[in-house]
Amino acid sequence: MRKLVLLGVTFLLMNAVTIHAEANYEVISELPNREIEVQAKEKNGMYEEFQLRINGQYLSFPDWTAVKTQSKKPMLKEVDMNEDGRHELVVLLPQKVATGVFVNEAKVVTLTHPVSELRVYDARTVLLNEVKYYMDDGAFHVQLNDKDVLKLKGNAEPPILSIDSFVSYNVDKQGLTATLNLQDAKGKKLGTFKVRYNELKGQAVGPTQMIFSQK
Repeated sequence: MRKLVLLGVTFLLMNAVTIHAEANYEVISELPNREIEVQAKEKNGMYEEFQLRINGQYLSFPDWTAVKTQSKKPMLKEVDMNEDGRHELVVLLPQKVATGVFVNEAKVVTLTHPVSELRVYDARTVLLNEVKYYMDDGAFHVQLNDKDVLKLKGNAEPPILSIDSFVSYNVDKQGLTATLNLQDAKGKKLGTFKVRYNELKGQAVGPTQMIFSQK
């Protein structure tokens, strides 16, 4: 498993500000045993003006947005992403439906003082730097980590990494994973790339593993 170097990552530090809860805020996800809530205002079918309530303190995240739908709500999980004994808070914000699943954004917030938002390194940028294509013997080859992972015979055009419309994040006990599709020129799915995040470097969440699957 190869470590990836984070380059040019910016971060946004969010300081906790204690305020009074407003009546038009809606609690959309919570960890009741930890006294942690995600709250937002609804406007034109979207959630906006997000805030977190952590142990009675409120943190404002004005740049967060999510679609409001009954089938897919923002998800909140507490995980130890890099196994250092300190937990982080992961918030998944659904954005739209693409290729049959909800595309979402992942937000990571530290729970140690001072509470701050960590920048999640963009999975699309990671893969654009690591995935390579080349032509040999009339077939396109796809490489990841300088190793062939897919051979396409009879294709006149190279496959396409769907970076514009599809990035889906999922979180489990071990950390955060981003999934992106690889398609042919006609839009047929050829497989998926998964980018695993388990590295905290400064104020950023970085990738530690990439795999490709034809499933």
